Amino acid sequence: MRMSHFRYVSRTSSLLGLPSLFNVCKQKVGLGLLHMRSKVKNEKIHLAHNVLLLLFINSRKSFPEMLKSHSVKIVHNCIQNCEYVLAHRVRRCQQIMCLYLKLWDSVSLRQMVNKFKLRLLLKRPFVLLSSGLISSYDWNTERIPDEDILRYSAEMSLVEFLRHKRKACLKDNGASENCNCPVCTATDSEWQSFVEEDDIVVWKRENSKHRGKGLYSYKMYARYEDVTAYDFLEAQIDLDFRRSWDTHAVQLQLIDSEPATNSDVIYWETKWPKLFNNRDYVFKRRYRIDKKRNLIYLVNRITEHPSCPPVPSKQRVSEYWSYMVIKPNTTFDEPGIEFSLTYFDNPGLNVPSSLTLWVTVTGMPDYLKKLRRAALGVAERRGDSPSPLASRDSSVSASNNIHTALTEQSTPTALLLESLRATLFLF
Repeated sequence: MRMSHFRYVSRTSSLLGLPSLFNVCKQKVGLGLLHMRSKVKNEKIHLAHNVLLLLFINSRKSFPEMLKSHSVKIVHNCIQNCEYVLAHRVRRCQQIMCLYLKLWDSVSLRQMVNKFKLRLLLKRPFVLLSSGLISSYDWNTERIPDEDILRYSAEMSLVEFLRHKRKACLKDNGASENCNCPVCTATDSEWQSFVEEDDIVVWKRENSKHRGKGLYSYKMYARYEDVTAYDFLEAQIDLDFRRSWDTHAVQLQLIDSEPATNSDVIYWETKWPKLFNNRDYVFKRRYRIDKKRNLIYLVNRITEHPSCPPVPSKQRVSEYWSYMVIKPNTTFDEPGIEFSLTYFDNPGLNVPSSLTLWVTVTGMPDYLKKLRRAALGVAERRGDSPSPLASRDSSVSASNNIHTALTEQSTPTALLLESLRATLFLF
């Protein structure tokens, strides 16, 4: 009777438009079950938290011992993770470099990296990665200009005159070294013969800025019949190879470079006797292979670089310059050269004349002999393969073309390079 009554009430309420009592009860029962389930779930979560907290409190006392016992495994896992991250970075760097090389040649790539370093320094002056990665050296103003290099194109004619001047004077007049005859006073009468050996001749001239101080500029001339011009140049500009044969070089490092113009900034520390501090130099260097005139120029001048400040334990040389002109007898890759080296070096203090005389008479000829053997070593090391310098026509016209190509890039190429530069920030 009760069930039928309940169904009767439900049917009556539905006919009257009221909610079914059965549905109302069903909803209430469902809500109650959900509330009970959530309550049970919260109690389980709370119980799990309590258990974890209890386990942490109990294991906190034994944690140092456990860390000590598993330290080897922990360090091994950390090393593996670091190696993985490092390998991933190196791989990405290699991929980007390969992409650059495919899109652009190596010279432009180095030029782009140098510009990127300069931009990074201007934007973040407090960031100092290393002396080899970042610098503020302005090549546009510090680069040795083309006009200065071309001034030495007549150097071999001057040397030829100096070589025959004394012979002509003695033959015609039988006069002394300080003769005032037309031959001796024709050109550069201040150059005086200083050292004469079988294959090396040295002249000296008092420096115009240091009259009466015993500071001289020196000019050397030599001929080698067994050395090529390319090998003779490579033995000097290859710093890694020069460290192996130049015993007077304590340090020899490349600080900055502009490959498009064959220009470098070099730090050089030379060994001096024990009573004196070692001398160190920061100089800019530029070489030219002029195939039109069949000459090679190598010019060095003192400079300043923010990556190489003076060190108190060393004497920084502030006045130094040199230039060398190499002339092959036939071609650059055939044996037989003659060259002229002119240089001035102010050591920065009053050096005894005996020491200066020893350095000039003994030191420089000995250096040239080592340089000759090193050039022969370059040929032996390379074998039958051609010199890498053979593909570098660095005449003035070729250099101007390189600068024009770098400065007047088309808009799509410039945008592409800018986008590729941005990817370096991913590292």
